[in-house]
Amino acid sequence: VTDRFPARLEFLVEAIGLDRDRLAVPRCADIEAAWDTIVDRSVTLIFPDAYLGTPASMFGHTLLVLGGSQKSPLLRQSINYGAVATDSNGVVYAFRGVFGLYRGIFSLEPFHHKVQKYIDLDQRDLWEYDLDLSEVEVRRLVLHIWELREIWSDYYFFDENCSSNLLFLIDVARPGLGLAQDTGIWVIPIDTIRAIIDADLVKARRWRPSRVSIIRHLESILSGEDSTAVRDVAQGRRTLDQVLTGIDDPLRRTRILDTCIEYLRGERGRGRIAQDPYQKRLHAALLARARLGQVDDPAREPPLPAAPEDGHETLRASLGGG
Repeated sequence: VTDRFPARLEFLVEAIGLDRDRLAVPRCADIEAAWDTIVDRSVTLIFPDAYLGTPASMFGHTLLVLGGSQKSPLLRQSINYGAVATDSNGVVYAFRGVFGLYRGIFSLEPFHHKVQKYIDLDQRDLWEYDLDLSEVEVRRLVLHIWELREIWSDYYFFDENCSSNLLFLIDVARPGLGLAQDTGIWVIPIDTIRAIIDADLVKARRWRPSRVSIIRHLESILSGEDSTAVRDVAQGRRTLDQVLTGIDDPLRRTRILDTCIEYLRGERGRGRIAQDPYQKRLHAALLARARLGQVDDPAREPPLPAAPEDGHETLRASLGGG
């Protein structure tokens, strides 16, 4: 019981005052070891922005990330609910998803894998919402996830999807919220974000820009001549020495090199440049940038865009003409 239904056991311990020490196995060593890795006892809701590459992601996505013992937040574990789908035909994929013909499961995966996929490959910005949950509530959520291992449910694109099922987890963490019960006939990721904000569960919000957002910003502070030069270097039409010759301003050189580095990484991530020329051009750009040292650039960071929840409501009707 301690291994298979730990959340229910702790509920009984709290509700009826069950004496755990009288059980044959009072606690599961594997569960306690997993719990000990979550040092900061935190949960963050992650919203990867909309992606038109697949029908299932055209409204974005949501997942949870558990706090960990590592210094880098990228090494934490993510909790994701998704459909087990192998169909490549878009029509079949949509039909089966709408009518619940896929199995949906919860899975754990290192957060840095998700960041690489969303930010580098899909070119999607990430929004992170730290949830205001106590240590007891975080433990309750973790134990419930433990109980859901290898358990599947019917996955529906409209109302039993990646977003609606996360609301059930948050309801388990803090009983009485009823977030999953207050949804309509469909639930998309932005609905989940607004639901946790309305429940006063968000204590901090962060934006993690995708590589393409960074590149667009860096190009926006370059002149047209320098922007063309960056693309020429990345695509092998000119060398860095040819581009930088005659440019003495450290700030201008820094911006060209920073943009070139990000542009090269973006092109490689999308498979538009082979590994060998990529490594040679990137190494040359990194070496030239290192020689410049620290150069203060107040315009280096992209400006914070409007938050997803600040947009229009899920259902909107409009009329136009022309």
